[in-house]
Amino acid sequence: MEKVLSLILWWLIQTRIKNIPFLLGQLESFSKKIDSSTRKYERLTRISKVVTIIVILIICFCPLTRGVHYVISPRDLHSCVAQVLSYSESMREISFFIYRFTSLYLEVLPLFAISIFYILYCYTFSLGFSDEQLSSSSEQEDRLRQGLRILREFENAFSLLVFTIFVFFLCGFFKTMSLFIYMMDSGKKNITYAYVLNFISNILLLIVMVFSADEVQTKANNAREFPCRIQIFSQKSGIVNIHHTRVSESDQSVTLTGWGMFTVRKPLLLSLAAWLFTYAVILIQYFFTSAN
Repeated sequence: MEKVLSLILWWLIQTRIKNIPFLLGQLESFSKKIDSSTRKYERLTRISKVVTIIVILIICFCPLTRGVHYVISPRDLHSCVAQVLSYSESMREISFFIYRFTSLYLEVLPLFAISIFYILYCYTFSLGFSDEQLSSSSEQEDRLRQGLRILREFENAFSLLVFTIFVFFLCGFFKTMSLFIYMMDSGKKNITYAYVLNFISNILLLIVMVFSADEVQTKANNAREFPCRIQIFSQKSGIVNIHHTRVSESDQSVTLTGWGMFTVRKPLLLSLAAWLFTYAVILIQYFFTSAN
């Protein structure tokens, strides 16, 4: 199932590849006021480098550990490729590593590529809605309308991709839970580290995606209204605080969703965790009751 979803992600990327340069150009024009000397830009650059290194390590670490395990105890791996390579004495370890690396690379590359692009795009866009960059001038109001329009275009381009990523995560969760229960029932404890690492990386990726999407939505919607002070001259001079709508009511609030089926906000994590915990408990009870 995961390989089918990977192929679907590859196909969706190909159908939306023309939108990515346009969105990047819009993001660059919107966030042009983020000065390279500011701490936010430096932090953004540092985060991009760290994320790239982590992704490379994850993609390389899983096949590397599986390859080391195959060298140490080849009988523990019962895949068809491992059985075929066991008949060859020369280059079998390197062949097995190349096989695992290419298989995992093709499977997780679209997932990490889309997720990281989504996270960094949302984070960079949220910097454009910083309070110090917003003023009451008409130019800033036009810029805010431009930002809301770009976010809607971003939502239209990546909504289906986000939905597919969440389905990919759920399939990985079902696979990992079934594997753990099978290993607990059979007493086998081999090759668990690769699945654990893959599952943990998917969870962290999902959490960061939700937090980044929630941040840009919060800042964009809060920027639609701002406190304005008006000096009123009358018999007694005073200052009145009012809330002035920054954009017209026709400019609706920004919402990032997964194909319109759910909103990518922080409450989604709580709902997802409760649902997965309930499913795990039911699955464990079912397997152990059947065994007894």
